[in-house]
Amino acid sequence: MKDFFPVLKENINSSEHFVILETNRIDSQNFRSFAFLDPVCIVETSEISEIENVLAEIESFVNRDYYAAGYITYEAGYAFETKLTDLISKVNFSHPLIWFGIFKNPYIFDIRNTGKDELKSEEFHRSCHDMLPYEITGIDLNMSENEYKNSVERIKNYIGSGDTYQINYTWNINFSFKGSPLALYYDLKKKQEVSYSAIIKHGDTYIVSLSPELFFRRTGNRIISRPMKGTLKRGYTLADDKKNSDTLHKSEKNRAENVMIVDLLRNDIGRISETGSVKVNKLFEVEKYETLFQMTSTIEGDLEAGTTYSDIFKKIFPCGSVTGAPKIRSMEIIHELEKDTRGVYTGAIGYISPHEEAVFNVAIRTPVIKNNKGEMGIGSGIVWDSTPDDEYKECCLKMNFFSKSIEEFKLLETLLYHKGTYRLLKQHVQRMQDSAHYFDFRFDAEELATYLKKYAEQFTDNCNYRVRVLCDRSGTFHAENSQIGSSIKTQNAHVAFSGKTMDSRNVLLYHKTTHRTVYNEMYKKALEKGLADVIFINEKGEVTEGCISNIFIKKNKELITPPVKCGILNGLMRQYIIKKAKNVREDILTQDDIRKADSLYICNSVRGITRIKLLDEYVS
Repeated sequence: MKDFFPVLKENINSSEHFVILETNRIDSQNFRSFAFLDPVCIVETSEISEIENVLAEIESFVNRDYYAAGYITYEAGYAFETKLTDLISKVNFSHPLIWFGIFKNPYIFDIRNTGKDELKSEEFHRSCHDMLPYEITGIDLNMSENEYKNSVERIKNYIGSGDTYQINYTWNINFSFKGSPLALYYDLKKKQEVSYSAIIKHGDTYIVSLSPELFFRRTGNRIISRPMKGTLKRGYTLADDKKNSDTLHKSEKNRAENVMIVDLLRNDIGRISETGSVKVNKLFEVEKYETLFQMTSTIEGDLEAGTTYSDIFKKIFPCGSVTGAPKIRSMEIIHELEKDTRGVYTGAIGYISPHEEAVFNVAIRTPVIKNNKGEMGIGSGIVWDSTPDDEYKECCLKMNFFSKSIEEFKLLETLLYHKGTYRLLKQHVQRMQDSAHYFDFRFDAEELATYLKKYAEQFTDNCNYRVRVLCDRSGTFHAENSQIGSSIKTQNAHVAFSGKTMDSRNVLLYHKTTHRTVYNEMYKKALEKGLADVIFINEKGEVTEGCISNIFIKKNKELITPPVKCGILNGLMRQYIIKKAKNVREDILTQDDIRKADSLYICNSVRGITRIKLLDEYVS
């Protein structure tokens, strides 16, 4: 079997139609990626009355040992209930309601056969940069903030009158696009490690999906669904993450929302499963993603003998997590209130194999691009105690994964090699391991320790070295060093304030990474002015840290340092001082506190702790 990515590079640009389905969040169920190229034919329709016929045609190909891969739009679900079909029977759709390519021999990449995740390798990411660049401009919402909030209030009125318990309300982002949709896909995929990512090309339309949610998986007569409902923001550190994960897991409000959808899916799956076989095996699990924790539950059942894929879609599509409960009434309300059709968004993308196997995602985080124009849906679940302001903010935050530029980075540690040993080696390895866990980098602590030991064989024992070690997403280490002489004390004993304000909400401030452009630039300017460092201030006017140092002041015989929440790296020397020194505490510090301190100190694990003086000026 050929490697997966070279196959894409060789074939993808020449293909008029293709479906790429990838897993880059590996677990016991998700370990394969698929490249469906050169279909033998396309099966599609834009007519609501033809949906069931198309599903039957797809099934007939699968029964003849073909694979089917493609998508079914949210609106196709209206074909499965008479009272819903009547609502959109007169709508003219400019895009297919259902589109599948029929394929004979897809390329399949199975990580179990290679022992490596090629999609996370450094070579893979470098290859992606060979693609054409892209540009996203003119991002616009299809409704105003007031329109959105009015709709939320109307939904709450429906909930209050007993029409529904929950509505998944969505709206659209429109944008202009230039360049390669494939490059956009790989950039988003670097940032969003999900189990069910996809890119589809049919004609001049590209569909890019970064979905973490499983609609259904069929294996033999077993069907599994894993709806997502319930979210909470990530923390800034691993310790914060644990607190937030526990908070979400125990949240009564999020559990109530999750149970509503679980009950709906359990009922839907029960319509196609053997009596008594439907079970909820994993309830209220919390999964970690780049910016959010999501609560999931797993529903499983044994399909009744003779169940077809047409039966499955008719009974359970669309997924209850993107409609609300009860489903039919919720879809009626959605049709009434949403300004535009959803299209692929909140539909399903996936494949059916001729071996009684199928996997479909819930198509969220799914931009669609055609003729330099694009759109993407965003939404949230509205319940009785939802507030319009909070729901609007949540939707705007969900745009960030798409609209914010993505910069790749590596994890970084800077160690002192002194008298034949690395100072604070165990702590450096632990901190890198914590950050690797936070950002989902591959990491092996023993491998790093072995690497550093071998790297030190080149050193002279009576010299001091500054060793900078990097770790990329694939878990590959690289080190570089510089000799720093016998004295490790800072010779420049003055600091000044930085004219650059830092944002304490930037998660990268809490981890040591190569994302250090501001620090590097300001440190260079500090050295040019004969300074040891500069002191940064955050958006709240609070003192944070230096470019390469943590800050301590002494006031009334007490050492005080800014708390981590101000937006600082919890330096190893800082941790050591807090643990070992007497009369030390964390507290918010202002510029005036720095000016009026009895004495001022900077510290890091290479230089130790150094008393300094303040030049009351700004470096910018």
